[in-house]
Amino acid sequence: MATYDTPIFTNQSSRLIIAVAANSEQLTFTKIVYSSDDFSNKSDDDIANLTDLTNKEITANAQSFLENGITKVRGAGNNDNLDQGLNVRTFGLYAKGNNIPEMLVAVATSQTADYLDVHNNNSSNQLTYTFNLKISNTRNINFSNIHDVSVTQADLQSALAHIDLSNYETVEDANDAHKSLKEGIDDLDTQTSQGLTAIGQQLGQLIDINKFKDEFNTKLGKYDTSADVDEKLKNINLSPYMKTADANNTFALKSDVTNLGLAAKDGKLYYDNLPVITAQAPSGISVSLDRAKDGIQATINVADNGGLSNIYYQLFYKKSDDTVWQFIDHPARTSTLTVPMDGSTYDFKAKAGNSAGLSDESSVASILTIDGSIYGASWNQGVDSTLTRTDSAVGMVAGINGQRNDFDNAPIFGEMHRVNDDKGNVFVRIPKFYIKKTQVPGLSTWQVSKIKHDDSWYLPKCFWNFSSNQELPYVDVGAYLANLNGSVLESKVNTAPANSQTIGSFRNYARNNGAGYQQLDIHVWDVLQVLFIIEFATLDSQSVMYGNAENYNSGYTDGMKGSSAGDSNNIKYRGIESMYCNIFQFVDGIGINSGNIYVCDNANNYSDSQFSYPYRPVSYRLPESSNYMQSAGLDLSNPEVTLPTSTTSTQGYYNDYCYNDSGSNYAMNVGGYGSHSSHGLFCAGVHGAFSSSYSNVGSRLIKKPVL
Repeated sequence: MATYDTPIFTNQSSRLIIAVAANSEQLTFTKIVYSSDDFSNKSDDDIANLTDLTNKEITANAQSFLENGITKVRGAGNNDNLDQGLNVRTFGLYAKGNNIPEMLVAVATSQTADYLDVHNNNSSNQLTYTFNLKISNTRNINFSNIHDVSVTQADLQSALAHIDLSNYETVEDANDAHKSLKEGIDDLDTQTSQGLTAIGQQLGQLIDINKFKDEFNTKLGKYDTSADVDEKLKNINLSPYMKTADANNTFALKSDVTNLGLAAKDGKLYYDNLPVITAQAPSGISVSLDRAKDGIQATINVADNGGLSNIYYQLFYKKSDDTVWQFIDHPARTSTLTVPMDGSTYDFKAKAGNSAGLSDESSVASILTIDGSIYGASWNQGVDSTLTRTDSAVGMVAGINGQRNDFDNAPIFGEMHRVNDDKGNVFVRIPKFYIKKTQVPGLSTWQVSKIKHDDSWYLPKCFWNFSSNQELPYVDVGAYLANLNGSVLESKVNTAPANSQTIGSFRNYARNNGAGYQQLDIHVWDVLQVLFIIEFATLDSQSVMYGNAENYNSGYTDGMKGSSAGDSNNIKYRGIESMYCNIFQFVDGIGINSGNIYVCDNANNYSDSQFSYPYRPVSYRLPESSNYMQSAGLDLSNPEVTLPTSTTSTQGYYNDYCYNDSGSNYAMNVGGYGSHSSHGLFCAGVHGAFSSSYSNVGSRLIKKPVL
């Protein structure tokens, strides 16, 4: 609910007020509009967002003056042009600058509507309203000529209320004299001279006493009732009696406000119940940057708004190697700048302002532009495993063994490359990216991008640091099947793949390398599956590369040409050797219990036989028996899991075999072993106990950066 009887500055007024404070504009209050607009159900912020009033039944000239440090703007509206009664609920104050057109600058709402009756020849009503504003710098405000300012009954009564008659000889005591003066001044011959002299003393040299006395006698005379006197008091206009010299310095009755004090209410400072502008310019400005689909998203952060919620912004940007800053005035707090996603680095800085001034510049923030293109594939869920390219992948060609491969120059795919750690382990570094999967009857889709385009995209958990709650820029995947050196898992060339160990043992051997090391998990496997099927547009991985290897030493494919390559013995996908052949690999972070699937996100929490928190259930179950994978489930809460919901006795669809039964407490392994046409990217073994070890099941070392 809006704050009643308190002027609320509009957001658009900050432009004018700041220009005045900066000595670049002269402020002139132009009019006060009396309106029937009802804002009783609106908040202060809603009113601050107004740019104009809808109903403008009465318009009064704005009479502005300064009184005891308070800028007052008064309007005297009447019903002369009303053809029906009016409930005045809102008052709007308008102003302009020398070069800034007239605008609505402040709004005040009344808790109880003021009613003006319809005008007729026998009745003319007037309603006076005053905006009381505390503005620290008034040098650039054009105040009204004091002779044009109406004095209200409240002004006169306030002055009379502070007259001290105790030093004058009267037939009554001072209280009775005061009362008599207000009711009509019973004895004008003695009291008028004395009382009006006292008025002059109280008001300084504001009123010419002789002129006032003549006018007082003429207008008041002697009346029998106090009601008559009160009626005359309403019609007295003191402005002609204000002296020019005094008018240059004071524009209202000096005794109107006395005993003023400061008070805090609702977190704001008030001066004699008037809102005080005590704000400072905003401070603690910073800029947060993120990559959007078509450019850079900049968010301006303000640590301290200076005491005012209405803030505007200024944004500056340039390429890092440029010298000239580009300027955006009054952007939204969060805005997207369209720039070429060409790998250039851009610098940003910002300022924030309010009606009290403009902040200092923020520190410079920089960001590297990234291509937000989407690469995708779709499938009609038929027996044919071939996928249809979508998005930016349309028309692209993916070859192996040195043949044309357009994905070598595409984001994500073309950025995958080999790296070594300080222990001599060889990895393939995969940059951070986002995945979107959809599945409805008759259509499955997969998409990847370096940008999270909306909330339907997910970041694979291998790109997340659970200790620092930060996104990771990459994940390193072992270039070779893991070998075992004592009690440490490695990824090194010319070594035999480790086997005959339990999944728990492999997990500990990987962790023995130090922080950030683990074995292959469900999240990395999801990344590899999605990248492969989008690049080669098929679910049948062995139709692209087929390897019959059994326990081949690492490095067999290193001499092969192309980012992906293979022969009848072994394969590599973008530098990752034996990704789905040579030997099965345990997959951590997942467990099967009586056909129910459970997954975990944080590699630090991986353990055996865990089917409760921090593991959580997937929404679908596995089939009860082993067979060829026909359809896969998609749980959008756990999209990293791609396991069958139905199987078939004939090959097609995913073309790979799933080994499972209805038993409990199973680990998972993936890939293949030997000459099997069904041991490809979607082959899975989920029928072996966590405590089991096999001569044809090994592991792969994974490393995450430690931030």
